[in-house]
Order: sequence, then C-alpha cells, then structure tokens
Amino acid sequence: MSRKLKVLILQHEAPTPPGYLADWLDEQKAEVDVHRIDLQEVTRDPRDYDFIASLGSEFAAFDDSKPFIPREADLLRAATKADIPVLGLCFGGQLLARTLGGKSFRSDHSEIGWLPIRTEDPELVSEGPWFNWHFDSFTLPPGAKLIAETDVGPQAYVIGRSLGLQFHPEVTPEI
Repeated sequence: MSRKLKVLILQHEAPTPPGYLADWLDEQKAEVDVHRIDLQEVTRDPRDYDFIASLGSEFAAFDDSKPFIPREADLLRAATKADIPVLGLCFGGQLLARTLGGKSFRSDHSEIGWLPIRTEDPELVSEGPWFNWHFDSFTLPPGAKLIAETDVGPQAYVIGRSLGLQFHPEVTPEI
C-alpha cells in the first residue's frame, strides 16, 4: 500500500478557497491540511508535507505590516530549502518570488478577467485563457525560468521544484 500524498494548503481568507486544486487533490486521495495562516499565529513545519500550495489573497505580498506575510515567507523559504515543491497561486506566486529574491510591487496595470498568456512551454502552462485578478506584479527570483507572461508581467515561472503562477487555475464558477 502506497503512502498518501500529504499536502499543506495556505489559505489567506474565506473567499479564496482551493477550488479545483482541492478537487484534484481529492481525486489523488491526498491528505490535505488547509491552514488559514492569516488567522493562526502557529505555522506548520513544511518538512511534514510532500507539497505546499499558497493561494491567492486580497493582501499584497510586499506588505509586511500583515503579520502572517513574514511568517508565510519564512515557511516558503524553509520549504524550498528542504526541496519541498511549492505551488504559488497569484499572491502565493508573488510571495514565493519575493521570498526567493525577486520583488513584489503594485503594478501600473491590473489584470482582471479571462486573459490569454504567452507561454514558452505549452505542455506545462497552456496559453489559456486563464482567470486573472490582481493589482500587483513581481520580478523573477534569481535562477527562476520564465514559463509564461503578458505585457503586464510574468504569469508563470519555475524555480527548483516549485511553480509560481500569477493567474488562478483553481477558480471554480462558485469562487
């Protein structure tokens, strides 16, 4: 009997649940721990998980005045240092980039709605359209490989075993 995949999902507020990601993990029979990191001071040890996903948020990944953001950055840093794959979705992708040496900032242009992207690797990330809802952007951390972008900025990158996305593949009609 094989061991279940153990997954930590970092959720930042009620309106941003894991959606299709949760559905897929359920199909994989994964053991999933959804952690409301914005409400709980105690963080999880990333080494207790096989995979970590950081969801979207109304907060800015560069706003350290929110106490959970530095805590989450520390958790993501520890996860990547321990070679645990991280999937960052929108805010999560911005924070992962910032944590690993990129910058997160308020963009000159927001991207809202179902938008196509330019992709370097359509097998990894198709051109969409993908659902976007963000006012912030980021620069790639050193060593990251750009996978997709729009005129506004990066949309997907890989670094080590981690994937950062600016768009929301987890969005369901209910979200």
